[in-house]
Amino acid sequence: MWARTHQRSFDSLGVCWTEGDGLICNGSDSAVETRLCRTKAPGLRDCRIEGAHTGRFRIEARPEGVIVKVAELLELPQTGSELGPFLYPSPADAENRDFLLKPAPEKTCE
Repeated sequence: MWARTHQRSFDSLGVCWTEGDGLICNGSDSAVETRLCRTKAPGLRDCRIEGAHTGRFRIEARPEGVIVKVAELLELPQTGSELGPFLYPSPADAENRDFLLKPAPEKTCE
């Protein structure tokens, strides 16, 4: 996941299983030890939110692509680093909880 305002990417592995018409996935748990945040608010943090180690997200097929929905507060470390910073998307944040992934345009060979 790219955070446009910070020009950084964040990621997590997901262990998924079928639930209803989609998949439900647990995020990965980082074993890194760093200071805990004083807040539990979502967003970009240089600390870890206590109790938000894995989180959960849902993947559903849609006619226009695939939608990824944050189901529980996720902890996403910066790509390539488990030391942080960490991005915490939350299901309570209406602007940053649902992500539509559209298919890449088909390319023709010339």
